Amino acid sequence: MHLQIFVHFVIHTNHTNGIWKTKSLYLYDMGKYEKLLEDILIGKSDSNLSFEQVCKLLTRLGFSSRIKGSHHIFYMDKVDEIINIQSKRGKVKAYQIKQIRQVILKYKLNNDG
Repeated sequence: MHLQIFVHFVIHTNHTNGIWKTKSLYLYDMGKYEKLLEDILIGKSDSNLSFEQVCKLLTRLGFSSRIKGSHHIFYMDKVDEIINIQSKRGKVKAYQIKQIRQVILKYKLNNDG
């Protein structure tokens, strides 16, 4: 996976309205799969993730797959659970993204090596 360097700095201003301003800066852009993985892990847009891209991500994480009807079933030797996803208008169902997140975190599949 691509290396991402994230720099976060805070600019404190003491305006009369008391608003603190925060700025963030990405020095290197993430690849699309790293971004998708991040979106899954932080729970961003669970109901709006591309079915095709999630399938590709699972394959990149080391899952094998088979298709039975509309069900795409992903499995891995070191993972007890299977991941069963279906496309709903080109997107993965939200509850299936939550299951994917649980498996990735449980087995630490988001770590390189």
